[in-house]
Amino acid sequence: MTSIRAFGATAAAALVIGLAAGFVAEADEIRPPLLQIGQTPEVVADGRVGEDEWSGATSLGLMVGPDGMPVASPADVQLGWNSDGLTILWTIDGAPEARRRERDAEVWRDDSVQVRLQSEEGGPALRFTVNAAGSIFDSRNGDSSWNPLWKSVTLRGAGHWRVEMLIPFAAIGIVGPSADTPLRADFIINRPGSADPVAGWATPSQSEAAAYGFLLLAPSGSPVMLADATIENNRVTVTPRIEPGAGLRVTLFGADGAEVAACDAVPDEPLAVALPAPGFYRLRLAGFSSAGELVLQREFALTRRPPLVVTATRRLLGGPRLALTIDGSGLEVDPEVYAIGFGGSELEVPPGPMRIGEATVDLSGCPQGEISVTVTARAEGRDLACETLRFTVPEPPDWASDHLGREGHVADPAEAVRADGERVRCGGAEYNFDDQPMPISIRVGGRELLSAPLRLKVAVDGAPQAWTETNLRWTETSDTQAVAVIVAESPSAQVRIRASCHYGGLMTFELKASPHAGGALTAVALELPLVSRHAESLMVADGTPEGLFGGSVPGGVWTHGAAPAVWLGGDGRGLQWLGSSAARWPLHSPDAALRTTRSGEQTTLTVTLLDQALEAGTPFETAFALQTTQRRHGSGGQSDLRVAILSSLDGCDIAALSDLHAQGVRTVVLDDARFRPRPGGPGASADAEVVALAAAAHELGMRLLLVADHGLMTDPAWEAYRDEVLVVSGGEVRGEATSMNCAGSAWGDYAVAAVADAMERYDLDGVHLRGIATPPGCSIGIGLSGYSSERAGADWSIAAAREMMMRLRAVVDECKPEGLLTVECPGGAFSPATGLADLLMIPMVDASGAPLSPEQFIALGGDGAFGPAAAAILPSGADQCALSSALGLALAEDAALIPVVGSPGLAIAAHVWETYDNFEAEAADRVRSGGSDAPVRVAHADAVVTSWPRIGQILAVVHNSSDDSPVFEIEVAGKPFNLGPRLWAEDIISGQQIPLIGSAMRMRMAPRQTALILIRNR
Repeated sequence: MTSIRAFGATAAAALVIGLAAGFVAEADEIRPPLLQIGQTPEVVADGRVGEDEWSGATSLGLMVGPDGMPVASPADVQLGWNSDGLTILWTIDGAPEARRRERDAEVWRDDSVQVRLQSEEGGPALRFTVNAAGSIFDSRNGDSSWNPLWKSVTLRGAGHWRVEMLIPFAAIGIVGPSADTPLRADFIINRPGSADPVAGWATPSQSEAAAYGFLLLAPSGSPVMLADATIENNRVTVTPRIEPGAGLRVTLFGADGAEVAACDAVPDEPLAVALPAPGFYRLRLAGFSSAGELVLQREFALTRRPPLVVTATRRLLGGPRLALTIDGSGLEVDPEVYAIGFGGSELEVPPGPMRIGEATVDLSGCPQGEISVTVTARAEGRDLACETLRFTVPEPPDWASDHLGREGHVADPAEAVRADGERVRCGGAEYNFDDQPMPISIRVGGRELLSAPLRLKVAVDGAPQAWTETNLRWTETSDTQAVAVIVAESPSAQVRIRASCHYGGLMTFELKASPHAGGALTAVALELPLVSRHAESLMVADGTPEGLFGGSVPGGVWTHGAAPAVWLGGDGRGLQWLGSSAARWPLHSPDAALRTTRSGEQTTLTVTLLDQALEAGTPFETAFALQTTQRRHGSGGQSDLRVAILSSLDGCDIAALSDLHAQGVRTVVLDDARFRPRPGGPGASADAEVVALAAAAHELGMRLLLVADHGLMTDPAWEAYRDEVLVVSGGEVRGEATSMNCAGSAWGDYAVAAVADAMERYDLDGVHLRGIATPPGCSIGIGLSGYSSERAGADWSIAAAREMMMRLRAVVDECKPEGLLTVECPGGAFSPATGLADLLMIPMVDASGAPLSPEQFIALGGDGAFGPAAAAILPSGADQCALSSALGLALAEDAALIPVVGSPGLAIAAHVWETYDNFEAEAADRVRSGGSDAPVRVAHADAVVTSWPRIGQILAVVHNSSDDSPVFEIEVAGKPFNLGPRLWAEDIISGQQIPLIGSAMRMRMAPRQTALILIRNR
């Protein structure tokens, strides 16, 4: 290992450390910390800290928060090394919260400490983590299966807890350590429930790519230490500990890298450095031994804020309004009031915590053009500081505040809301509360979803509560919504609920649980027991592609972390639970927030909302919702829609459409990115092309749909009118669009106006939505999947998405009574909002390109449980295995085929459509593979079989779901259908005749192969 020592006293101005170790800091970068640590030969990691055992250790010193600023020291950390390895002693104040976990579990969720090490730049990133309960986690480059030998002992004392660690050099990858050996390291403390939940020496980050500091192994520790550093009144005060002969150099640099101030510290005396003016600075602290060697380095980014910082955020799409955030933290005295001058009038706003003031200014009466707003901070009758903002208000676009599709009526097939006594009906569902705070019955399409009443489980001081008295009162009823106030009493608590039933089947609950005097809430949970046949499939979504889980409900007990959307369904019906996503639930164990328990005829979803004690008398408030779903159209089948996706308009003329028509295509979805609905249309020449295509399709009796993916960022009004951070103290800031639910904002008006314009302009037969109501350019992450109250008023994103669907349904129906509204499977929290569509199209491969499993297909709506019939978008590539796998799954589930024009899937779909027509499959009963009475049986575990029997013939789909090539023996129950004994069978897809051997047919199936077999008498 190369020595890092190359510094004399003259190196103080440069301090470019680690050249030999491969690290070079740019002039304006924050340089990593460096510390010389000494030997601790007497240390034994046994939990017993002897009087002199750690006498040679070196204190780690200051730690920083996520912003890189020093934090109040949460711990005393002592470091050392000996022939056995690196030694660390942590002493942390306070009573920790932690629980025993398995090795390599998420121990950092508890109060815990972590050591990050790297023997050299580019070497393996090593983590060693211990929580306050003694559970450990270790990993190498993120791989937690790496389990080296190392020691840790955790002890709890009076008002503190302690961890003693010994990490062998062999585990780090260092052989024969010696003085001057450099080691890249970081030390992190996690305290989730504290004011500073995470602090670190170099950087408090969980990222594998986080920066490191440098430890220098030496016989003795650094003679220079930093006891404290504070920032107050635009002044940094450093308190060092300096041994005789050593020194500490303090240098302040400006934002341009120029030196602003420099001085040498006096041993054990505080040193103050002033930040002369508002701006950005870097403070460098360099300690030297008596020999002029660098033994300590710390560097911090500092900011002196202007006296007044005013941020103006436009809320033009919902108002128009201007939201002002006033930050007076840079003032030298506390302001009494912020005065806002605007259009000749003045508004006063009191400062809140941290001298922050907030106000909203109504722009509706202002003419377009430049506007100025002046904010003045005042105290004791004098002006402390003043800022003036200037910006331009653009003219509103034509589509703004358009109320298309908002006629106030309930569009078919949704139903008007009806509330009566303790029952309410909405969206085809009936909720019955009886005398409980939660529904005891939920019926959908005439069938009961629940196997037992829903239970709201509340515990006070650990004692479960039983609701002895419940009062329900309807306060609002209309065709679109009914609102009830529910009050329930128990011996030690009260629950108040505002329950709202919406026309689409959504039932929202705003809940407040309050303990009686002196009591403390310790648990709140919701238990939803479902009939198992209506809970075969499960989908959990947190609003991100990575957070989506879909498949069959696992047997026994299954747990999942907190997520704002969970759907359970089966037999054409389902129930979705939606929870809060604006803030994380106050859970001690968030990784087990959701639990399903499957036993016989009952499958129970338990949602834990609170699992730790609140302060006595503190209420618990949350919001959640239930959304019912039900099949409307039955299975997709190979219906007369027969959709194909056209990815380019180039070369698509009447002849090309005629060829598609000859192959059985009856509906074309134009998916050309150059043509997307937006108010005003793409332009005259493009208009002519789409109009001509629609006319040609209509001449052939075909339908034309246009993909609408809500490409808002391509609209000229996007830059001028999106809600955004517009001005910060006179400087314009672009590119920081405010997170908003687009479906519920004025951009929803944009999307609806775009569809109405395109339907009329091109004479379209409908639109195909990609992503329902979550257009590009609008944030739709975890904070918007369920319930959000970050903005003024409560917001259910799925309600806004459903309203968007209602409006689009109304617009499509008005433009063309037989128009189509199709949706590409969103695969997440918004799936139940698809109920108003005519067809739900499901891509048959997942995000990684792997074929969907039958369980995934069903969970994404493949059995029609979200409402619309399901259709399968066949893969467009040349992978025959993926195509055959998708085809087999689609046909087995009786889902309509959606090929892409120009792909191999189109020819196969044409064969299937022709066969279904000739066989008249729509008039036959579909039979899934199963018992001995099935018309077609294959005695093989990897065979998936579906058949349509008729007198004299049977149509069967046989799919090999394995990666092997077995020989399937296909048995036919011919007697009930006047078949046999001599049969003739042909695979329609391959054209292969299947031989009859004895009473069975034999067919070797390639991996993932699908056969569509027509069986009849010879």
